[in-house]
This record gives sequence, structure tokens and C-alpha cells, in this order.
Amino acid sequence: MSNWTPAQWFAGIAGLLLLVGGVCGLTVVDGGDVFSEGGDIEGDDLLIFEVNGWLSLFWLVTGAIGVITAIIGAGAAKQYAGIAGLVLLVVAVWGIIDDNTVADIFTVNREDNLLHLGLGLIGLDAAMLSGPGKRYRKVSR
Repeated sequence: MSNWTPAQWFAGIAGLLLLVGGVCGLTVVDGGDVFSEGGDIEGDDLLIFEVNGWLSLFWLVTGAIGVITAIIGAGAAKQYAGIAGLVLLVVAVWGIIDDNTVADIFTVNREDNLLHLGLGLIGLDAAMLSGPGKRYRKVSR
């Protein structure tokens, strides 16, 4: 772990936070509206965040992938940080524009949007700071 790149640190820490948030989110959502969609979706409170089943599942899957890529190595973590950063930025901007939903699937509030925005920017930054992917081959003579 002492030789981890910024992308690996991002993937590991953000992944763990999103994974825990996803699991906790699934435990607090109301049983009848866990995976509802459309204009009438409602969310439940998870601390300061508003979550529903779809957002909790998104966090859970995104977080699990992050933890796995951090363990796999620098190249996988860099790809995760870049892709997850971009996806989280899109979700944040969509949530800000649409006010309380993303694609009529995720319920979001201001705090969710700030979380997605912050993680998205940090993810893209971590991917850029991790430098080009280097592959080494053993040269035989």
C-alpha cells in the first residue's frame, strides 16, 4: 500500500465509502418504494443524504468496483478513477439541473449532488495525477 498511486487511494477510499453508503442506503429505504421510478419517486433519509433503492444500488456497485480495482493495481484503479469521476460528475450536474432526481430514477438532494461533484472532481484529478500507464516487459538477451 505504500506504493499506491493517487488513483488507487481514490478507488480504495471512495470505493469503500460508496460501498458502505450503498449497503446502509438499502437498509433505510422504505420497502414499498425501493426501486420505484418516474416523476413520483420518493427518497428516504440516510444521515444528510436522500436515497432510494436505485441510488443505493449505484453506490454499492460503484464502490465495490472501486475497492476491487484498488486491489488489482494502478492501471485498473486509474481507469476506475477516470470513468467513475466522469460518471459521478454527470450525475452531479444532472441532479443540480433536475433539482431532485437524476433521470427519474435516483432521488438526490443538495448533499448528494455535492458528494457526487466532489468525488467526481477528485476521481478525475487522481486519474490525471497517476500518470501514464506503464507496462514493463522482461527483455531477454
